[in-house]
Amino acid sequence: MKKEAELINNKTLGHQVLDRLRAKIMDLDFLPGESVSLKGLAELFGVSIQPVREAVWQLEAEGILHVKPNKGIQISQLSAKEFKEISMMRLNLESLALTEACSRRTDKHIAAARKVLKIMKRKIKENDPKEYMRQNVFFHYELYRAADMPFLLRTIDTLRLRVHPYIYQSVTTSRAIADTFQVHADILEGVKNRDAPAAVKSLREDLQEVTDYLLGVWEKQNLV
Repeated sequence: MKKEAELINNKTLGHQVLDRLRAKIMDLDFLPGESVSLKGLAELFGVSIQPVREAVWQLEAEGILHVKPNKGIQISQLSAKEFKEISMMRLNLESLALTEACSRRTDKHIAAARKVLKIMKRKIKENDPKEYMRQNVFFHYELYRAADMPFLLRTIDTLRLRVHPYIYQSVTTSRAIADTFQVHADILEGVKNRDAPAAVKSLREDLQEVTDYLLGVWEKQNLV
């Protein structure tokens, strides 16, 4: 019985580390080009190396992390082809989530998203692109969770996690993020009015603009 309990505790700890590591990547605390070690992550999370190793294996299997011999753990390199594919998937899946959210949303969902939008506006004035991008994730989450489709949301989260650090690295000025603010206000207005076509139109405009911008940056750097 003791052995089974230890297995359960270890499994629970592994899941906790996995969730925290995902959050670190989504919070932009771990960016492409940076390296960390299993030991460093274990010290950061205050756990042994084993649950960290399991979490890294899981994220490596999902294509999010890559373990390089003698170089540590890094965000997986993303090719232009992969980015285009993920962007296409996001366009369709997030459009579905937003459409469902329009018909199921409550005043509570709208209030939560509006609160985040106000923070985003403040972060533009404070010239804080990183926090703006973090709040951007929360904004979309507050709306998508109104769809009440947990499997869909988990898939969206995985896709976003794959590209989010790269999108942040290409949008690092207040002017760049300010250009995206109005479209988020339009998305919220569409969901508030239960106008799915209008909300989805604004969403697709936002995602397509980000995709085109990043591909343009990569092309200038001869990475396409």
